[in-house]
Amino acid sequence: MALLVLAIPLMFSPSGKDLFNLPKDILFRAGMIAIAAILVMAWPSSASLFSRRDWRKPSVAIALGALAWTAVAAVFSSDRGISAVSLATTAALTLFYLLTLRLAVRQELQAIWLLLVPAILNALMVMMQESGLQPLNVERLSYDPHLSTTGFLGNPNVAGAFLTGPALAAVALAVATRGRRRYVALATAAVLLVGILASRTLTSLLAYGTGMAAMVAVSSWRMALKLAAPALIAAVIFINLYAPLRYRVRSLIHSARTGEYNLLLTNRLTPFLAAGTMAADHPLLGIGPGTFGHHYFDYKILAEARHPGLVTDIQRSSWSFSFSEVHNDHLEVLAETGLPGYLLFLGALFILAAGSLPELDQRLRVLTGADPPVPSGDSRRLHFARILALPLVASFFVLALAQFPLQLISTATAYLFLAALCRSWCGW
Repeated sequence: MALLVLAIPLMFSPSGKDLFNLPKDILFRAGMIAIAAILVMAWPSSASLFSRRDWRKPSVAIALGALAWTAVAAVFSSDRGISAVSLATTAALTLFYLLTLRLAVRQELQAIWLLLVPAILNALMVMMQESGLQPLNVERLSYDPHLSTTGFLGNPNVAGAFLTGPALAAVALAVATRGRRRYVALATAAVLLVGILASRTLTSLLAYGTGMAAMVAVSSWRMALKLAAPALIAAVIFINLYAPLRYRVRSLIHSARTGEYNLLLTNRLTPFLAAGTMAADHPLLGIGPGTFGHHYFDYKILAEARHPGLVTDIQRSSWSFSFSEVHNDHLEVLAETGLPGYLLFLGALFILAAGSLPELDQRLRVLTGADPPVPSGDSRRLHFARILALPLVASFFVLALAQFPLQLISTATAYLFLAALCRSWCGW
């Protein structure tokens, strides 16, 4: 498990057609198959990893519930072959989360460095590529050299999304530690933030800012209210000083004022409308896990027929895409697994966020009949988890509005790893 957390964000193929995503997918699937095989061969001793009472814990029950509903949606899918592959990936991610949840109980706070180390390396790579250096075999595109800023991850958006969770975790680590470890954590947080800035990913910056606001609020609501206005002023000043961000924000404001909403959403309005129509046509079971790309073109034509302005926007921008993902995981989960699947998605975020709210967390345990949490021997772990849980949820919620972190193994495993640490160190 530790090897997967370390290696997945750094895995790439120097000579392959797909340098980044496919190698990561292969490594993750191979690793989880090997782990599953070991668990089967070690049965029944591996079964003792979880007791019967563990299945009642909200953090375990919601993961199993999401997996079960994905299986139901796959059975009734419009394309069972595609959904079977998606179901297998969901099962592997669930196993990854549950094992991390269980094994983290005995791990020290330093376990977070399993993720922070590859995050630092990715941030440094992003900075080098943005400055013009290109150690990797990535073609520098003449029409937009910034797209060659990939880290070890694939493109600037993926790099920014991956770095968001670890950047927040580094800040939480600095809050939870003292002395030299705090300075190391602060330095790490600074490097990761610069990496996000170098990626120029507006969604990641918004997600990071939302997470930081939530972190301050978790520490003190009064402090959050006092800092709201100064933080807003500082953000406006920074946007005006940082040229790439200033240009992007001004472009978005112009698109909003002129009513060019498709351009405002970087030509993603069509897949958004297509996913919404899929969800309306299949509200209970969805169209099937992983099948959005299979049905996209039919619903794209329908969306353009209902909204002719979409065709005009595409012709004006000279961009035309056939989306395999919605670029909005909220809509994709809703379209592919129906309303119950989306409610389970929100429920998982709610249960993780409860880690920052002890009273709410306790009420959830009472409702589910779960055992009370066992006090942690390391108060720093509990402090870290309490500080990070809600900000992690806030950042992921924002990321999923304009990107697809659930579809990317690097980002999905990073967030699942952090979520499992938070829940485990809060007493599950």
